[in-house]
Amino acid sequence: MSNYWLFFSSLLFISFFSLTNSSNNNVSCPIDFTYVNTFPWDTQECGENAESKSCCQTLRSLLGMGLATYLKASSNFYLPTPELASSCLYAFHTKLATISRTNASLVSSCLNDSNELLLNHPSDCAGIRTIDEWNVKAGLTPELNTSCQGDMMRLTQCNSCFDAGMKMNAQLVSLAPNSTKCFYFTIFYAAGIVNQLGPTDFGSANCILGLPLAPGHYDLGQSSGQLNKNIVYRFVFGFLGGIVGVLMVIGLIYLLRVWDKRRKESAVHDKFVTSVRGQVSPNVGTIWYHVTELERATDGFSRKNFIGQGGYGVVYKGTFASGSTIAVKQITDDLDSMRDEEFCNEVDIISKIRHRNLLPLKGCCVASDNLKGKRRYLVYDYMPNGSLSDHLFDHQRKLTWPQRKNIIIDVAKGLAYLHYGVKPAVYHRDIKTTNILLDSEMRARVADFGLAKQSVEGQSHLTTRVAGTYGYLPPEYALYGQLTEKSDVYSFGIVILETMTGRKVLDTSNTSTPLITDLVWNLFKSQNVEAIFDEFIRNEGPKGIMDRYVRVGLLCAHVMVAFRPTIAQALKMLEGDIDIPKLPERPLPLAHESFRLTSCSWRSGSTSERSTMAASRVILSTGFIHILPDAFEDLNSPTLKDTPWGKFPFTGLAAMVGALGSLMIDAIATGHYRRAHFGEHSGSAGGVGVEETTNLDGLTDFDRIRYKITSQVLEMGIVVHSIIIGISLGTSQSLDTIKPLIVALCFHQFFEGIGLGGCIAQAAFKSGSTLCMALFFSLTTPVGIAIGIGITNVYDDSSPTALVVQGLLNSVAGGILIYMALVDLLAQDFMNSKVQTNTRLFFGANVTLLLGAGIMALLAIWA
Repeated sequence: MSNYWLFFSSLLFISFFSLTNSSNNNVSCPIDFTYVNTFPWDTQECGENAESKSCCQTLRSLLGMGLATYLKASSNFYLPTPELASSCLYAFHTKLATISRTNASLVSSCLNDSNELLLNHPSDCAGIRTIDEWNVKAGLTPELNTSCQGDMMRLTQCNSCFDAGMKMNAQLVSLAPNSTKCFYFTIFYAAGIVNQLGPTDFGSANCILGLPLAPGHYDLGQSSGQLNKNIVYRFVFGFLGGIVGVLMVIGLIYLLRVWDKRRKESAVHDKFVTSVRGQVSPNVGTIWYHVTELERATDGFSRKNFIGQGGYGVVYKGTFASGSTIAVKQITDDLDSMRDEEFCNEVDIISKIRHRNLLPLKGCCVASDNLKGKRRYLVYDYMPNGSLSDHLFDHQRKLTWPQRKNIIIDVAKGLAYLHYGVKPAVYHRDIKTTNILLDSEMRARVADFGLAKQSVEGQSHLTTRVAGTYGYLPPEYALYGQLTEKSDVYSFGIVILETMTGRKVLDTSNTSTPLITDLVWNLFKSQNVEAIFDEFIRNEGPKGIMDRYVRVGLLCAHVMVAFRPTIAQALKMLEGDIDIPKLPERPLPLAHESFRLTSCSWRSGSTSERSTMAASRVILSTGFIHILPDAFEDLNSPTLKDTPWGKFPFTGLAAMVGALGSLMIDAIATGHYRRAHFGEHSGSAGGVGVEETTNLDGLTDFDRIRYKITSQVLEMGIVVHSIIIGISLGTSQSLDTIKPLIVALCFHQFFEGIGLGGCIAQAAFKSGSTLCMALFFSLTTPVGIAIGIGITNVYDDSSPTALVVQGLLNSVAGGILIYMALVDLLAQDFMNSKVQTNTRLFFGANVTLLLGAGIMALLAIWA
């Protein structure tokens, strides 16, 4: 039925145009419309369900293809007479009628007045009719001529042609403002004259004339309407070639970047090696080894050749091809300019001196590469019997009295050579049992000159950064940085006492007298000299000579510089060449506190420390038992049941955020204050390189910084909770509510104030800062009460807003207090060596912790 209707409509369509154009049948149309049936335009645009506007535009573009072809053949833009226009319109309709998929009535309505599309009027576009008139009035069109050539199926080429056409159209409209045909003049000229492929090319028809192409012809730009398979091949191979080219370019760029990166890295490594080697004096005669020689000698620094680890280096045993055995120290800690200085300092000093009791330096090595980074090595003669420390504190390798006596004499001779045998004198700064090595004959050799300093002529002392090992540092050096020849004498005295007693310089298990000088002095004053000696030599050597060595050790390790002998005098006293003077009385061991281990709560038992210790338990319990349950109750109130607050554990989330925020502030502030205080080169707390000054109360500068940060963050958490309680008090109307609030406030404010006060006292704030913190702490609750009184008439503590605000603030405050109590207070109480080595103290710490938690639990139940 539908086919019949199409046939009938087409018949009426042709009949209608046959009648209207019968008078013009004898006029032949100069345009060949065969392309209407052969060119693959999209006939669906004028199909049964097509829209009128879309169909009409398509037919105008299809008719324009014929006019552009006519322009190319005749140089005329339009037909000259109405008769020719009617004849061509009839021919165009006839061709359309043969296409079965078009809607005849829709086509008829679109071309009802199409004679005007084919005719040229003198008023059209400034009177342009021919190509010659176009050239005269439009002038040269280089942009249009360039942009509209070639294959218009390329999107960039089409866009370029469109832009040029719009500019050309604007130029023509400026010549004939009332004309509406200038646009058609432009596209006919571009498709028929400019584009060498002509208007029947897919690209010209689709891009310039705007003719929709049938599906399947959009990506096959082809001349003369013929499919050209070569274009497909060119496209495929061109695409593949482009990919290969891009990959080759990317690969080339990558290789160039890798080469440039390695070149720059190699330059950096070479610069490092050159810089370090340049800092060593050229006349020291040091052997510079290549790193491959050391790797072969130590079997690639294997674990089986590992000897031990010193203050800032790992030591390996090695054997050269010649058969000589060496010890290679690889400096591993803090590879910065300070370590470069210490490395070069040791190379310079030890290479210039030679003595029987000083460990000789065979050579050194500096290397740098991408895989292992920057490395520095020092090569020594291998000492088969290890260090003095290994024998003194190892029950399996005890030394005899003659061996101990010889070792002490050897160390004294080595130090005497450093102080008087070379000019200028050398101060070792790190004399200790681990730096005294023993050769195959059990003779001592002083080692590790990384911290050594050369004296300056005419100066009694040097003022320098504090470096060394706790316990061996003389008080004047630890406190004020004053370095003299008697600084090494003090350390030597400690070594003598350790050698004679078999005890370490710091004995943390002895809570009454942990420092060896105090222990030996007390035993010496009580005439109990026999108890001083190591039990392995107590019945072995002459008591008189052993007593002399102890007295020399006490004299050398005296806290007063003036009472210490020089190393030369000490050596003569040890050998019996001169008498030992009467030992002067020792002052109260105040200064000696600078060498004791530090901890937050058990260090010296001061009032501020005991208060911090007691309050930390209550602060922890306050956070867990008092604050968090209140916050949980607020955020899980039935009033909030229709909101997200009751469906998610916001209490725990806010507490976690408070704790993590405290951790971040704690870490950032610690790093900032430490850098600001210690500067760029802060020392390590290991065997060497210690730069922190210990104060008279036993606190290091770093302890001060930690207490400052602890007190400030702790006050922040206390203040948040205090304001909440203050507001609750201010808004409370019932006496039954006010009573427990006052009791809770007094209790936790009292203990939190004690803990905070203890931290503030130990932080040693300036008086102004201390006053400000005290006022801030004391005024927060009154301010909260004042706020509560002020908002009494508008504040409802059971309203959703109040519950959420109170719950979140309490959660955050609880998180802060719990973090500070656990990390900054309790951890230092329980993790310091005094508590862990003393059962009584450990038991007391746990009891006070449980007691604080229990009291707060009872108070919470009552409140």
